[in-house]
Amino acid sequence: MDSDSSNFADIRALLSSEIPVEQSKGLSRLLSRLELPFHNAKDKVTILSLLFDGFTEYGDILSQWCFDAVPHLINKSKLIMEQLQYFLNIMTIEEVNIHIFVKLCGSETRRSSRLILIRLLLQLSSCLSSTCLEILRKCKQCSDLLVSELLTLEFDRSFPIMRILIFGEILSREETAIIVHHISTNFENEEFSSAYFLEYVPWKYYHQIIRKFIPRQMITKMLDHCSELSQHELLSLELTISDVFDIADNLQITPRLLMNKRSELSKSWSGLIPNEELTRIKHVVVSCQVVTPLKVVVLKADDAGFMNKLTYMEYVANSSIITMFIKMWISNLDVIETCGSSVTFSIALLPYCGSNLEICCNLIFELLKRLPAYASSTFLFLTSLYAKPFFQVDKLSILRFMRGVLIHRSVAIPALNFLSILCRRNDEERNIAFSLIVDLVSKFPSLFDSAKKFAIPEDSDPLDLLKEKLKLMETLCVSTHRSDELLPSLSSLLRKDGEVVGAAISVVITLCKEEILDVNTVRKQLARRVRQPGFEVALKGYCDILATITSHQEHYDDSVFVECVQELFEITQLSKDCSSSKDIRGQAWVALSYFDNDLLKSTIPIPAPFLIEQFLGLSQTERKGIYCNVFFFSNSE
Repeated sequence: MDSDSSNFADIRALLSSEIPVEQSKGLSRLLSRLELPFHNAKDKVTILSLLFDGFTEYGDILSQWCFDAVPHLINKSKLIMEQLQYFLNIMTIEEVNIHIFVKLCGSETRRSSRLILIRLLLQLSSCLSSTCLEILRKCKQCSDLLVSELLTLEFDRSFPIMRILIFGEILSREETAIIVHHISTNFENEEFSSAYFLEYVPWKYYHQIIRKFIPRQMITKMLDHCSELSQHELLSLELTISDVFDIADNLQITPRLLMNKRSELSKSWSGLIPNEELTRIKHVVVSCQVVTPLKVVVLKADDAGFMNKLTYMEYVANSSIITMFIKMWISNLDVIETCGSSVTFSIALLPYCGSNLEICCNLIFELLKRLPAYASSTFLFLTSLYAKPFFQVDKLSILRFMRGVLIHRSVAIPALNFLSILCRRNDEERNIAFSLIVDLVSKFPSLFDSAKKFAIPEDSDPLDLLKEKLKLMETLCVSTHRSDELLPSLSSLLRKDGEVVGAAISVVITLCKEEILDVNTVRKQLARRVRQPGFEVALKGYCDILATITSHQEHYDDSVFVECVQELFEITQLSKDCSSSKDIRGQAWVALSYFDNDLLKSTIPIPAPFLIEQFLGLSQTERKGIYCNVFFFSNSE
């Protein structure tokens, strides 16, 4: 122990030297010590503390050497852990981050050291956005250093966090303007202004700051779309036309970044966003939820000389032409350029569609097929509209409209959570919710675990709810390879009364067709049971089950086919006294038509004249499945 203490003291003395050669010796001895097993936790803490003191205590040269060394130590430790398959007391990425943040937040840490520490954090980060937000949350005074480092990174890597920093208004106006300028220089002017610039809410920045960092031609383009707003103007909504739409566009994105409780940004909110800004956001959201007649909106003069968006919307929202306008838009979608504003504009038309709401929804769905990234924000709009409609619309219609929005993976989990609430109701909304869940799991089979619980029947389920659960069960079984988890529930249903078996039989038919269930096994379970009184619906479905065997001839012996034909022919001979037996006999004849005629002739040993006589006595429903068989039987004589 004394020897270790002496070694640490020697290393610290070498690191403290003002001679670079001596410092390099100290760092070499320290790095060599890292490769040896640690005697205890205190030993490890001492060594790592020495290493990270090198970033702040012993000058810029040693700080740069430590910056170069740490990434290799982490990579080496990962390699050793993978090869030896047991834990060694060597530095991990988590330990590095802890030590770096301790140094970064130190009150006496020099700016040059903080810059290197931030550079190391960004270099080691697997999620740049989370790392940057954590830096700002723990050390807000380093924001200017963080911005300067972000500007040196590859643009494709840094662009997502730059976008978040601008949307969230986390940085000062000067720092934000620097980022806006950096982004503008990485795009061609035309591409930047059309694809990204309007999303960055530049009306939040003072003119003098914008002029300092952004070229004159970019300012001109910006002022064509936005205006610098005072707080009074914002709260009174005395905006230009384009401002209204820019706010609407950004409301789709900003709340998703700021108000998601799981995001790193939300943890930083209280320390980064002033209360007055939060109040301002709330006022805007509340004001945007109020539908006001378009002519009441206060509009400023449009110097461009063109009809702006809101004026154009006021024109097309007229009840006499809105339907024609939407139909024309839909018919020309393949030749018209679409963007996020297209979705916003079409949604803004909804309150003015009246009885033509479905046509407008079809337009929105077609736009989402081309712009699936906007599906999540559109879904959030529909759920808000369902919870609190701000114009006259039927809730059932809102749910039906959701079907066209469930096209993107990002919508799947939120949609399932929303629909799960409706599944507990006892009305038509529940049935629509189940059908939407069926659509979801068909598109996204990975939702099996989340959706499985809704497909498990309970003894207390009424028949209509049971049927909805069975449809979902059928879809889950067919769409995934995990049908074994649901088959026990289906098997237990087949042991219940005729009404329940009749409801479950449709699922059995589908699973037999998909070779998930074995027809012969199902026959043994149901053959006698479905002949009992009260099982008429199940018996009719049982005929279809027997017919499915013809699609998988290679899996069954000839004797099984003979037995199926014999069973079906017996069903065709049921008593004609009961009206329900007519449909059953007709379904049996239909099922027989799927079998090979040679098999039918050899298995049903009756003369053709008798068969024709019997055919003439059948109803139109019963004759459907016997037409082709009569021809072959009559030719067999």
